[in-house]
Amino acid sequence: MSDFHFVAPAGDGDGLLGTPVADFNKGGNVSDVVNMKGYFEVYFMLQLGARTGSTAAPVITLLSADDVSPSNTEAIAFEYKLLTTNDVNSAWIAVSSSGYTVVSGDDQVIVIRGRVDNAFLNYEYMQLSLTEPADDPQVGALLIMMAKPRHNIATLETVIT
Repeated sequence: MSDFHFVAPAGDGDGLLGTPVADFNKGGNVSDVVNMKGYFEVYFMLQLGARTGSTAAPVITLLSADDVSPSNTEAIAFEYKLLTTNDVNSAWIAVSSSGYTVVSGDDQVIVIRGRVDNAFLNYEYMQLSLTEPADDPQVGALLIMMAKPRHNIATLETVIT
């Protein structure tokens, strides 16, 4: 049985990518939409590096979506934890659907956990949304990890179609 399925988001060089880019959240972004039908949890691992200024802490929101190309989305509650040094993790911190404003600071990893039981109207898809309140370029990257598969199979199906 496979325990996890990883998604390295693709993009155009300015979006939420698996590979760090200089202005990863240029103007605000959403991640790839992932299909939760085969999983109970999804983890969005957001790596934040150097920021050019100190004014534009992104606001993170987790969206429940009705399709892979959503017509309808709804912000939902989630949990996150911070990794601020090599081996120091915060406890899981619950967040309402209004989202989490990233604490100013460079060089941190934020792990966002979404759960199927928090989905809106039984929507089977989720995506991460980041706003950029001011133009403040920051190095960043995103990796998505699907967890707790609902079925005992060796090779897990794609989650982005």
